[in-house]
Amino acid sequence: MTILAQADLTASTNNLVASMVGPSTINVLLCNRTNGAVNVSMALVPTGVGAPTVVHWVEYQLPLDANMSLERTGIPLGTGDQVFVNPSGSGVSCSVIGLAI
Repeated sequence: MTILAQADLTASTNNLVASMVGPSTINVLLCNRTNGAVNVSMALVPTGVGAPTVVHWVEYQLPLDANMSLERTGIPLGTGDQVFVNPSGSGVSCSVIGLAI
């Protein structure tokens, strides 16, 4: 596994965190660095689609408690597929780690 992308996320924005350069299996790690809960949404968007629509969300407004983290593992993606994360507040970071297939 290697780090594919990392970002300090902008609140209330669909942050493009990673775009796959080849087929990969990834893990997405989110960290709430604040003293309050933040809701997070994550979308997996296929190649050729520019931004998330209602069908792409795999997590939606999931509460991430203060100073807590969340990990989603074993996500298979193809070349050009993208990972978007939208937190309700600032202070959330994201790391995408992966393994090329």
